[in-house]
Amino acid sequence: MAQAAVMAALAAALAIISVVVPFAGGLSLLTTVPMGLLGYRYRIRVLLAATFAASVVAFLIAGISGLMVVVNCAYVGGLAGTMKRRGRGTPTVIAVGLAAGVVFGLFVIAALTVLVRLRTLTFAAMTANFDGVVSVVSRFEPFRPAAEDAKRLFNTALEYWPVLLMFYAIVSILVVTMVGWWALSRVLDRLRGIPDVHKLETPDESGPVGPVPVRLVDAQFRYPGADHDALRPTSLTVDVGEHVAITGANGSGKTTLMLLLAGRQPTSGTIERPGAVGLGQLGGTAVVMQHPESQVLGTRVADDVVWGLPPGTQTDIAGVLAEVGLTGMEERDTGGLSGGELQRLSVAAALARRPSMMIADEVTSMVDQRGREALLSVLSDLTERHRMALVQITHYNNEAETADRVINLSDSLDNTDMVESAAAPITTTDTPARRGAPVLELDHVNHEYAAGTPWAKTALRDVTFTVTEGKACSSTAATDRASRPWRGFWPD
Repeated sequence: MAQAAVMAALAAALAIISVVVPFAGGLSLLTTVPMGLLGYRYRIRVLLAATFAASVVAFLIAGISGLMVVVNCAYVGGLAGTMKRRGRGTPTVIAVGLAAGVVFGLFVIAALTVLVRLRTLTFAAMTANFDGVVSVVSRFEPFRPAAEDAKRLFNTALEYWPVLLMFYAIVSILVVTMVGWWALSRVLDRLRGIPDVHKLETPDESGPVGPVPVRLVDAQFRYPGADHDALRPTSLTVDVGEHVAITGANGSGKTTLMLLLAGRQPTSGTIERPGAVGLGQLGGTAVVMQHPESQVLGTRVADDVVWGLPPGTQTDIAGVLAEVGLTGMEERDTGGLSGGELQRLSVAAALARRPSMMIADEVTSMVDQRGREALLSVLSDLTERHRMALVQITHYNNEAETADRVINLSDSLDNTDMVESAAAPITTTDTPARRGAPVLELDHVNHEYAAGTPWAKTALRDVTFTVTEGKACSSTAATDRASRPWRGFWPD
């Protein structure tokens, strides 16, 4: 829903500008990009929701022209994104374009059959335009016979206008489809390299909600295309009333374990629950993640607490805000909250769903020390105040001290010990620098971001240097007033 809202706003803005601003019609092509991203990343209903929202906004501000820009770009972008997501190619796009052309043609024919006055006006405008072209061409003697023949052919075609309009609809839709596919497929190909593996997925489940107690038996997970498991075989049980801390270094599988607890199926092993995961549902599983800004959707604190709850749900907004230390902030603008306050607001929104299991995935990693202490204070006794299980994922040892049980994933072969457990450095006396063989050599290195696009930017130009063993190296940014790229690095 959040992605649909953001992309719909962007699409509507681009469509309105392309219609309202003179000579800005080319901007309408950019509207296909947000729609293509939705089609590529999400299910068709997300694209439809964004199209409906953007169409309404564009129609209210720019009229029928704005609406048609949004609908057309949603069709082109959504088709390209969906075809790319499903791994289809040009033949499928051609077939869909032909089918869409037939549907559009039938719609136009039906409309003009019923709306007689509109049909008369449309044909009169078409005839006037065609007569004008014929009149200009007839001024040149060599082209006069051809122009007269074209005029007779056009008049004959108007007598069989349903066939003419059907042919026009199929050709125009097919051309638009193929041009959009050619352009957007290249953009979406670049997105294939951007990982999207940590996105929460709504489980396909039915039946009563019952996420706990949950029992993992040799559950492991490997992401598509990976050559090793992200989570080694893991067995554990989380019961109602337990506060379980999951610790481990980055890459040890903490977030992957969170995804399994939130409903993703393991690649091997089993996960047993008494009912459905109920992700985001009343009495189900609530997840609070590490980026505060990405989890707050309401513009007002009170609105965000109840965002997404079923209609008619009775929520003690003041009570849950007081529980997380946000007393009296119901009317505050969420844009003015600090990172720690936003994170506590996310916890309040989770508590409003009265979850049976709450997962806190490294919730302190993006807040300052004061915000971290406030969050830990809130989490430390949640299981005493609520009938729920709390799974707290962290890479800090001291954050796990209040948990009933700690599960350490750091003994994975792919990871080292946590940084926080390492001994602090001690002061040493100066020692003579050792001069050894080169350990790093750069020879005329160049690099350009977004190469081959209008947004290409030179980052490195003709960089050459050597670092030898025992030698420190510092990076400086010398710039040239004319070109402004980074010019190089100089060893100390």
